[in-house]
Amino acid sequence: MFHKIERSTASEAIRDQILAAIEAGDLKPGQRVPTERELVELFQVSRPALREGLKALVFTGVLERRGGRGTYVAERLHNSILRASIRLVPMRRVEEAIEIIEARRGIECELARLAAVRRTEEDLAAMRQVLDLLAVCAQDSPERAKLDFDFHSALGAAAHSGILHSLQMSLAQKVLAVMRRGIYRPNVDKAGHREHVAIFDAVREGDGEIAARIMNGHLAALEQRVRDGTGDGAFEPAPPG
Repeated sequence: MFHKIERSTASEAIRDQILAAIEAGDLKPGQRVPTERELVELFQVSRPALREGLKALVFTGVLERRGGRGTYVAERLHNSILRASIRLVPMRRVEEAIEIIEARRGIECELARLAAVRRTEEDLAAMRQVLDLLAVCAQDSPERAKLDFDFHSALGAAAHSGILHSLQMSLAQKVLAVMRRGIYRPNVDKAGHREHVAIFDAVREGDGEIAARIMNGHLAALEQRVRDGTGDGAFEPAPPG
């Protein structure tokens, strides 16, 4: 799987060989990679060069360090790589927050459409459970934004589309930052909950076009609230609740 490295840029060669091993299926998602001592022997490189190569792959989400248990190939590669990339995208201006919502509209409308066709009874139960929790959650509770996102995530999972759901989940921290800007108000909460329920009903009934249309309006309303609430163009994410 690995061989001695002759190139001067050892850390890059290490990265390339590990990526090639993953692409070839020699290293699989969730699999533990050899120890540092073993890799130093296999690659015939110094420990600092090895650590630099591994660090680059951890940073990009390809590898994960799990406490004292070693380094592993990310369990869900698509999600890990996308999330690592998206976290570098700044969100300090309202335009950048709007771009996050625009991306959600492109992704989640299609997820809603697919969920109506592919959802299982277990998927519906998961969505229903989150809706029930949202129904009794106080409007000023720090848990409300997380529950809101959990509903959208459960809907995304119900679409059974790995790449699209990974794209959705890669935006999680940015989405929560938007939600935590204090854009919840009593009338907004009530309207948002009605829209969630309507999306759920459309998915349950197998009507993907209605589910997608309601989702589009739901996110368009969020976009307008963000615009209305950031008149100076600045967007300082609220701290996690």
